[in-house]
Amino acid sequence: MSFSLRHPRWIIGGTILVVLTLIFSITTLVNYNGLVRQNETVSSRYAQVQNLLKERHDKLSQLYATLAGELTEEQTIINAITSARGAYTGENPASDSAEITSYNHVVAVVEDNKPNYLSASGFRTVMDEISEAENKLGVGRKDYNDSVRSYNTSIVLFPSNLIAGMFRLNTPKTYWSVDGSDTAMPIFTSYIPSSTAHS
Repeated sequence: MSFSLRHPRWIIGGTILVVLTLIFSITTLVNYNGLVRQNETVSSRYAQVQNLLKERHDKLSQLYATLAGELTEEQTIINAITSARGAYTGENPASDSAEITSYNHVVAVVEDNKPNYLSASGFRTVMDEISEAENKLGVGRKDYNDSVRSYNTSIVLFPSNLIAGMFRLNTPKTYWSVDGSDTAMPIFTSYIPSSTAHS
């Protein structure tokens, strides 16, 4: 008689244990896979930003080569070009900011020394390409930061924070932060001849 009373308890207890184990396993699997996917997204978007930095750097190098060829007599411009080219490493926000700041300095020097050169067609073409590259970079930085925000949120929210800790995925990612004044691109419309400004 006592066995018949205990038997249902063992069944109920075992069933509860199995259900809890199943829930834990599914939760662990879902959260772990989610964290891994988010981590890969962060890495992929970081690599994309680096690719875009390289693309912009190539365009800047083209601009610097053009300026160096046309303005060899201007030592201040040559020095600015050298500084701008040396700012690039393509690895982090500091490099990103340094290159665009140096680039803006080159343009400022050109404005002071050869403002009429800013309306030259070749110069304008390269400038348009640089602006396009910078626009792509703006999107790339935003996409990267969005993925970082998603990952950093996941590793602090329950229950994914427990899984992140178990599998050592709980290190926050760093945002790509570039000061807005550093990335602001100069506007050259005032230097475009009126005949082309409306074309």
